[in-house]
Amino acid sequence: MERLMAQLMTHQFWDLCRMEAGGNRFLRAFAQAGESQKDRFLALAMLGFYPLSASILLAFRHIERLAPNDEVRSRARFFVEVEEGLHAASDWYRGVPHAELYRRMFSSLSRMELAVNQEMLEQYLDALDFERGGLSRALMTAAFIEKTGRDVLNLLHDFVAQWQALTSLSSDKVDLTYLSEHFLHEGDASPDQHVAIIDQLIADCGAVEMEAEIAHFGTVTDRWFTHIYERVLTIGVLCPPLHWF
Repeated sequence: MERLMAQLMTHQFWDLCRMEAGGNRFLRAFAQAGESQKDRFLALAMLGFYPLSASILLAFRHIERLAPNDEVRSRARFFVEVEEGLHAASDWYRGVPHAELYRRMFSSLSRMELAVNQEMLEQYLDALDFERGGLSRALMTAAFIEKTGRDVLNLLHDFVAQWQALTSLSSDKVDLTYLSEHFLHEGDASPDQHVAIIDQLIADCGAVEMEAEIAHFGTVTDRWFTHIYERVLTIGVLCPPLHWF
């Protein structure tokens, strides 16, 4: 798992988010682009992680359905409710799924409401194929997303902060609910944070073979990140890749 986490979290897709003095090269270029090009960039940047945000809810639903015992089923149900927004810290966004909070955050950076490309989303989910993978694939997916949660949040926060600075977008215009909600719960600093809970859930499942599922998830997600990254390069704002790398 650790090798997969290192592989996917150093993927060049995340270069779109990484912090650099004065803004990273991607954000600098698109912040100065035309409005339609900004919107296309933000839509693709949003879509990069969106399928993973959507897939974790599906993963926990599969774990709940296939759970080998009541303890696992109960923990999986908790995570399902969390991802559905039922444990939100405040009433005003209770019941809003986390994937939707994520979409709203990126939409607030744009002049228009950003929509999720459902066809592309389904392509990722079909390739992941929870039905074929069973319990071990669902556990693998949930574990990866929870264990990399803090790193992903930091990168997303860096993206938002740089975009705000480069486009002079005030924080009162940005919906930071997704980040605010998740920064409290993602990590392993205490037993009530999600990494500790997912570790216990996996332990309660007993012996589950995950090596094949690690390879499958890695292949699907690496291809997805590469596809999104390459589509960003085709928008037409950036110089040819030779000038950048």
